[in-house]
Amino acid sequence: MRSFILISVFFFTFFNCVEAQVDANFASSQFYAPGQSPYIEAYLKVQSSSLEYQLNDEGQYQGKLEITYAFFDENDEVVSFDKFELLSPTFEHPDSIRGAFMDKKVLGIDNGDYELEITIRDLNQDPVIPVRARQILSINFEEDTASISDALFVAEFKKAVERGSRWEKNRVSIIPYVFDFFPDHIKTLSFYAEFYNTHKVTGNSPFVARYAVTNNEGKLIPYLTAYKRCKPSPVQALLKSFDITELPAGNYYLSIDLLDSNQSVFASRSVNFTQINRSAMAEESLSSTQYNRFASYVDEMAFDTLSEYVKAMAPMAPSEDQTWINANHELLPEGELQNLFVDYWLKENPQDPAEAWFAYKKKVDMVNNTFSTRQIKGYESDRGYIYLRYGEPNTIVMRDNEPGNYPYHIWHYYDHPRRSDARYIFYNPELATNEYRILHSNVIGEVNNDRWKQELSRRNTPFRDVDFQGEGGSFGDWSDEFFMQPR
Repeated sequence: MRSFILISVFFFTFFNCVEAQVDANFASSQFYAPGQSPYIEAYLKVQSSSLEYQLNDEGQYQGKLEITYAFFDENDEVVSFDKFELLSPTFEHPDSIRGAFMDKKVLGIDNGDYELEITIRDLNQDPVIPVRARQILSINFEEDTASISDALFVAEFKKAVERGSRWEKNRVSIIPYVFDFFPDHIKTLSFYAEFYNTHKVTGNSPFVARYAVTNNEGKLIPYLTAYKRCKPSPVQALLKSFDITELPAGNYYLSIDLLDSNQSVFASRSVNFTQINRSAMAEESLSSTQYNRFASYVDEMAFDTLSEYVKAMAPMAPSEDQTWINANHELLPEGELQNLFVDYWLKENPQDPAEAWFAYKKKVDMVNNTFSTRQIKGYESDRGYIYLRYGEPNTIVMRDNEPGNYPYHIWHYYDHPRRSDARYIFYNPELATNEYRILHSNVIGEVNNDRWKQELSRRNTPFRDVDFQGEGGSFGDWSDEFFMQPR
């Protein structure tokens, strides 16, 4: 099963906090080399502006990450790992840092059930706080039967200029698409897959590969269904595209089936994705009174106000939209910014986009009143981001006066989109401001700091040394108990 993870560490470019951490998207695909072993291709897309930069020997600004991939078995033991450094592109000046860069790593692994953990460290940060995320993998490629790799979504492809390059597969240069949703501006769904050992099922007889988009009930969508006649071989590649311009918004599957001469399926693979077709919804609602009223309301906004409102939408937007909003909210022409704003809230509530916007604006006003500082708006703060994205926590522990710790707050969610019993701890190392930064969370894909207790009590460690190896904690320290058992 193909897996996708947003590794969004909530100090970074979603909102401009003082300390930055990595904004990255991770995806993986399973492949097989018949006669050898399965392997995972791990793809990492990093937003350049989310890193810390230092001057290199050539006088250019460059970021440096340490990446670790580790496979854990059912006993939570490490069975394989790979650690390496990843350098960003270079920039002449900090103001020129923009865009994203990608990495691909091939990881060999035997058949079995695993958890793959990715750990990212920004080596230019001080202190270096690791970010971790895990995904579950079940790998099963058999030597004596046919199988299909994961379907890899493709951002772009072209004929490979040189053989053996990092992105080359079967003489084609393929750049992966690391998301499981397709926003409006993407009109084509392209994918790559491989078939293995088909000759061991069909002998010398040809077979048919059927590739299609299906709905949640598994029903084929006729205009997004196609067939290819194939000759059996140990390895065969399929690189195809669908025009999804007219595909309505919703959840779908890309399905690949191999059919023998009797039209029986002897191998299959599927991957789910979400289509976000706001323009189609807008066209259906153009005559709506509610839509027209909302569009008129937005037309009357001052540009600065509208730009600020669009920026405040980032916490609840999908990951790709968040990055895009932060990069473009001040650069778009006024008409395009209005369309973006109206179409977004139309997607949230096609019957009454204004109702959806004003409900969200009420939350934005609340976090601005509660969490703002002289430097940042409340929605740009870590607490504001978490509140806007996940809602009000069920409990909040506020400890502002423990003698050995920085002031800290613990938020507890009984139910959370990523797990139950979700916990966040925010702390205030500046003391003189209202900016509580996220220090640690037990939610996969968010800040996970093994040394959070040492960092919390750093005001009392020798010279505030981040490498101090003490256990953390001191007289009057209740942080561990409150984090493990919020009340």
